[in-house]
Amino acid sequence: RSANLSVIPQILANNATAFSITAGKLQALGFTEFNLNAGCPSGTVFAKHKGAGMLADLPSLDAFLDQVFSESEQKGYRISIKTRMGVHSTQEFPAILELYSRYPLSRLIIHARDRDGQYRSEPDLPGFSEALKNCSCPVSYNGNLFSQNHLDRLLACAPDTKSVMLGRGIIANPALARTLSGREPLQCQELEQFHDTLLEGYLQGGLSSAFAVERMKQIWYYMNSMFSDDKKEIKA
Repeated sequence: RSANLSVIPQILANNATAFSITAGKLQALGFTEFNLNAGCPSGTVFAKHKGAGMLADLPSLDAFLDQVFSESEQKGYRISIKTRMGVHSTQEFPAILELYSRYPLSRLIIHARDRDGQYRSEPDLPGFSEALKNCSCPVSYNGNLFSQNHLDRLLACAPDTKSVMLGRGIIANPALARTLSGREPLQCQELEQFHDTLLEGYLQGGLSSAFAVERMKQIWYYMNSMFSDDKKEIKA
């Protein structure tokens, strides 16, 4: 951890006791805020009623939040939530948002898709804009932010957006935050240096070459989008 960087661990859990135990251990390390993942659309995660799977049973989610926020009040840490806007439709979100509004969230990060949309469907920008008007806590937008054009589309629809979360876009382009701030775009040599530094860090951290390459493959999957006509090279 850096003194100049605020780090918020994210916890993937559907058991309130397990969440609180994990938060307590992290709090002992000096962390003061934790993020609940109620948005992961992965099939294996969803099947265990974690991530976006929590949105399929709102009474259970309500009971979960009631317990973890009671614990957080006693122990003095804050909780934010990263969420999808529904399971089968973003039209489910008003009911989900009403539930969230019962609790003192430090922030609500909204991925503007339903779970069924995975990462393929278009984000529901009008739905996010409406939610932004009706949310009492700070809100961040998430979903398909890969370029200035994507940010411009979001702000045209939801001009009151104050912050965003960068996910896949910043994995593909490590200079994305700088570019969206109006500064220079990513240069080829920067990407190469970032790539090699990351690989070296994996190796120095104790990973074998085989495991390090498997980690890098996940990065390559996203970096792939930064290049044109690259299918043969990426496969190689």
